[in-house]
Amino acid sequence: MISALLALIAKRLRQTVLVISAVLTVAMVFLALVDNTAVTAGAILILWGLGYGAVPVTFQTWILDAAPDTSEAACSLYVSTFNLSIALGALFGGLAVDGISTRSELWIGAVLAALTLLVVGGNRRTASAD
Repeated sequence: MISALLALIAKRLRQTVLVISAVLTVAMVFLALVDNTAVTAGAILILWGLGYGAVPVTFQTWILDAAPDTSEAACSLYVSTFNLSIALGALFGGLAVDGISTRSELWIGAVLAALTLLVVGGNRRTASAD
C-alpha cells in the first residue's frame, strides 16, 4: 500500500493532493452530519485517517520537487509550516469549540479542506511557467 502511494505521488502529485483534500472534506462533513454510532464514527475515522496519513509524505514530496537544489532549507520550511499549522489549528479549533460548538470544528476543517481543492485545482501552471 505504501509503495503504491509513493508511486502515485511521484507520478501525479497535484491529483494526489486533490484526492486527499476531497477525502478529508467528505470525512469531516460526514462526521458533522451523520448520527455517529461507534461503527459509523469508526468507519469515517478510518476514511479520515487514510486521507490524512498521506498528507505529510505528499506535501514533503511537493516541497522537495519545488526546491531540489536546497532540500535542507525546503525541509526546514516544510516542518516549520506543518508545526505552525498544527498550533494554529489547535488554537482556532479550541476557540471554535468553546465559542460555537464541538461540531463547528468539523465544519471549519471541511471548509478549509475544500478551499485546498479550489486553490490547488484552480492554480494550474502552464508548461512555460515552470
